[in-house]
Amino acid sequence: MEYKGTVRKMARFGEAVFRDARRMDLAVFALSAAATLLIYLEAHKDSPIKPRFPQQGSGWWAWFDQWKYLQSTLAFSQGNLDAGNHWYLPGYSLAGAPFVHLTPANPFLIPNLLCLLAALWLSGVLLAELVPNWRWARIAGWLTFFATNVAYPLSLTAWVIPWTTSLVAPMVLLCLWALVRVTSGGHPFILGGVAGASGSLIAAARPVDALVVLGVAGATACVSLLWQRTSLRSVAAFILGGILGSVLAVVLLAIPYLMIYGFKLSDYIKMSDSIGFEWRLLPMRWITLVISPFPLFPDGAGKGLAERFPWIISGFAGMVACIIVATGAAARFRHLIVVGTTVAYFMLYLTYRDLHPGGMWYYGNYHYFKWTLLIFALYSVLLVHELFAQSLRQGLAVAAIAVIAVVVLFGWRASIKIVGPFETTFRDPRLIDFPNGLVDVDEGLAVSAIGSWYSFYIGPHSIHQGDRRWSSGDYKALPYPGGFLILPLRRSPSEPASLHFGENVTLLDRPVVKVRQRLSFGLPCWFGRWSRACTVTLPLAPEITRIGETLSVGEPKASVQTFEAWDEPELAGRWTNGKQASLVFNVDVPKGQGLKIEMESNAFVPEGQPPTSVAVAVNGEKLTRWAIDRGDPRWFSVTVPARLLRPDGIVIVRVTIANPRIPMVFDRRTSDPRELGMFLRNVRFEAAPPEARAATGK
Repeated sequence: MEYKGTVRKMARFGEAVFRDARRMDLAVFALSAAATLLIYLEAHKDSPIKPRFPQQGSGWWAWFDQWKYLQSTLAFSQGNLDAGNHWYLPGYSLAGAPFVHLTPANPFLIPNLLCLLAALWLSGVLLAELVPNWRWARIAGWLTFFATNVAYPLSLTAWVIPWTTSLVAPMVLLCLWALVRVTSGGHPFILGGVAGASGSLIAAARPVDALVVLGVAGATACVSLLWQRTSLRSVAAFILGGILGSVLAVVLLAIPYLMIYGFKLSDYIKMSDSIGFEWRLLPMRWITLVISPFPLFPDGAGKGLAERFPWIISGFAGMVACIIVATGAAARFRHLIVVGTTVAYFMLYLTYRDLHPGGMWYYGNYHYFKWTLLIFALYSVLLVHELFAQSLRQGLAVAAIAVIAVVVLFGWRASIKIVGPFETTFRDPRLIDFPNGLVDVDEGLAVSAIGSWYSFYIGPHSIHQGDRRWSSGDYKALPYPGGFLILPLRRSPSEPASLHFGENVTLLDRPVVKVRQRLSFGLPCWFGRWSRACTVTLPLAPEITRIGETLSVGEPKASVQTFEAWDEPELAGRWTNGKQASLVFNVDVPKGQGLKIEMESNAFVPEGQPPTSVAVAVNGEKLTRWAIDRGDPRWFSVTVPARLLRPDGIVIVRVTIANPRIPMVFDRRTSDPRELGMFLRNVRFEAAPPEARAATGK
């Protein structure tokens, strides 16, 4: 009797602990959800680009993608099914249609919020399925999502601004949860139906994503069931449930599609298919999009995904470690489902022809990787869990695996190597002929030109070769110091080609230089970009500037080149827009002489704020620091000793702004989001004694 009484007491105690554990989980989720709601609404309210009216040109409705979403949503709300009003697939637009009158300025405010909260919940339950024996898995998943998607401003911005990936993210997580769950013994028919339906509904906005998720995750789940010798009846039930779920979802998606487009492919699908993917781009894209594009692309927004979202690094390490140290087939396959799907999706989009380092940040294209960023964050948490949940010996093994994975995956740089002149003919300032055709996908052509960043990156421009007109999915013209780089995105025939530019670009009749994109194993250029390995190669040298000459930075000139964080030129000069900005000159300095560089500048210094602090380095060596205050422009100078001057006359001046300021932070009447530092007007050069010391200003 005493034994039975003890058992009953233990059972009651276990029930109480279970109830308390569930209450704690629900409390943490409720608090996380409430904080997510408040932070999301506050971020939306404070966004400098949020629209005031549901019309083209207001806020982010001035952007192509967002305007097409809104146009379709407004058409749905009016019962208008004309294909001319529906560019993208209808899923995301339909989600916003019920809210046209509730939140008219932004019908996607509530759908995005609901998707964000759903993704929050699913992050916890997915992590709990991956490590079912970890008591704190749900809480860890929710807190991880909150830290990396809500409290992290860059991630939250991709949820605030309307993007189709906001609808896709919870669908992907639900599909992965169902497939992971079925490998652990869940009901195969029901879970197969959930996975099939949620995975197919991804196609409501992004059909390629649906194919990747269902193809990789679904196939891995089937292999897992067979590997674990699950009964054929259960495997058949899982497959049947998946098929029925997919069929139901496809029928729901087909109704609005057929009502709009009939039995024809939409123009959006045709365009996406014409751009497509290029697997030969993968090694270079891994470095330039994930690790760092510097010094291959020395752009102002030149940061890789791993620089902006550092948990990608630990996430990849966690994935490798979890698969290797997992005990048992079921545990390993749980990780393989999630890891395989994430890596396949990640690598596929790295090969998308129209995804480039500049567009990743200027146009918010990092949203493509929205749900993968969460998975990397979860595996970063699992890496820490595995380090401390194991014995000392096993923990050291996990650490060693993680270090090796990080070194192998992230120890790379991308740069260019100058090959030599390339045969061309200039017919006029906007047309250039290539008699021998173009170069291969691992090469490029550097062309001297004057124009804005936008005019190079977006155009209008095109390449004509025979009867074929190459568009943005076939090549890219990327801004580069002194002009732009033509980078082929697919192989082209070896026949004559011509490049045509619009009126906003002037081609300079100077030699076109062939370059080769080069991969190097070593430390990435995350730190110390002035190291020799991270020096920017300049195939297009500036025109020679003489001693005593004054250059206006606001005027387009072939004698002034810029890279890193510069805003577009204005009539009087040019703002720095970020913390680091560089200028390149080609100065004819008498042999054995030093060089004195003078810059006329003022700064954005709001009332009551200290002067803008500017550190100045020339040809890789820091020489002085300027304090630029508000008021009229002043001349500041730096003296460069002869030992720092290069034989080819190239002078690279890099200014580092310690305290750039955002105008809209100091003045609510403006919506200017730039990080302004110094406004550079003119630069002039004087000879100096060989070892003269740097001057701070005058």
